[in-house]
Amino acid sequence: MKSIAALLLLFISILPAFCQDNKGSAVLENSIVKVEQDVIRSLFSETVYFGPQADWTIDGTLDIWCQRIWIAPGAKIQGKGSIRIYDPSESPYYNSLKKKPTIVDGNNGDFIKLLIEHHNSKGIILENIDDPGYGIASPSASEGAALNIGGELRLAVDGTDIQLNGYNIAFDKDASISQYSNRRKLVTHDSYGHVSKILTSGAQFLFPIATPSHHYAPVMVSGTDKEATIYARMSDYFGSIVRHKDPQSGIDLNWQVYASQPLNATLTLTHPMAANKGKYVDEKASIYQFTGLEDLNPLPTKRISEGIHQSWAVPLATNNTDYTSWFTKSTVLPDALFIPNTFTPNGDGVNDRFVIQGLEDFDAVILTIFNRWGNSVYHHERYDNRWDGSGLNVGTYYYVIETKKGTNSSIYKGWVLLIKEN
Repeated sequence: MKSIAALLLLFISILPAFCQDNKGSAVLENSIVKVEQDVIRSLFSETVYFGPQADWTIDGTLDIWCQRIWIAPGAKIQGKGSIRIYDPSESPYYNSLKKKPTIVDGNNGDFIKLLIEHHNSKGIILENIDDPGYGIASPSASEGAALNIGGELRLAVDGTDIQLNGYNIAFDKDASISQYSNRRKLVTHDSYGHVSKILTSGAQFLFPIATPSHHYAPVMVSGTDKEATIYARMSDYFGSIVRHKDPQSGIDLNWQVYASQPLNATLTLTHPMAANKGKYVDEKASIYQFTGLEDLNPLPTKRISEGIHQSWAVPLATNNTDYTSWFTKSTVLPDALFIPNTFTPNGDGVNDRFVIQGLEDFDAVILTIFNRWGNSVYHHERYDNRWDGSGLNVGTYYYVIETKKGTNSSIYKGWVLLIKEN
């Protein structure tokens, strides 16, 4: 009895010190656990490790007051309840801790199928955490600390940014993200890592993404013509692999959007006015798709409101090394001819004609359109943006455009997709 009493006294004597600083403490969870409805369970430690055999069903609430969260591949976390992630410095048990972001290593494991509420106003950073001894081989590259969301991710308070730090966040088909804003966003890396979403045909998803310099520039992807995984991230201009030939006419950021298979989609791109360059005019801007390191192709564009522009029937690339996976915005410059690659003559008054921007800067623009067999189907010596594809079937056509200004002339060659939708 004396020895038991001594141990109890020893535990009581060290408890206050432990409660002031969680450094070095850990909780290892590698078993079947059920948190019943209306029950709140809390985890307190520097690190919580969910092992490969962990199988948690949370119908109540799990509050995590840990600085670091490690989830092994194979760990299962699901239920009708929620996980709430807090800054441990706000816990009454840790009164000496400084406010810090929560470090999360998802190890590209199973989708977490329940509501995750992010309450740490210092944010979350995806980062590799060492295996505590389970012998798990960490995924490589951008999958190393990847986090997979199968339910709702709720950014509950201001400051709850999630920094991808070069890793991925994936949203399953039924997953969602809510309560996002310019103070609650997903911050991507210039060079690698992305946000992805499995998107069904005709559905839409807003990627609340920002550049490493925290320019908040969400992209809405909608109107896809088939189910696919859509990938998106942001890049500051100087960190991007693509370059605008005249950056002063554009904005200080680029979007990368691509898909797991070929498809067309509607893109709605939003950017802050702080990203505008000196010659950029929002009212006259268009969305541009890169076709090379510095080559740009204008897309049919509708300005929704300040900083918000939309383009439709946009063909998405299928890998992140394709230049056409990159998009930006720009104002048309004098002596530059910008040629769309899609138009939709369906009588709705939007994008009904093959409109080339910049015709007014030339003495003459000669347009010839060919079908896939090389036959001329349209010709105009002084093109005036009136070709509407009358009498032609839907499909891809090829153009040759000759511009003349004084004694100078240039030839442009390319393709345009004719779409007739009701």
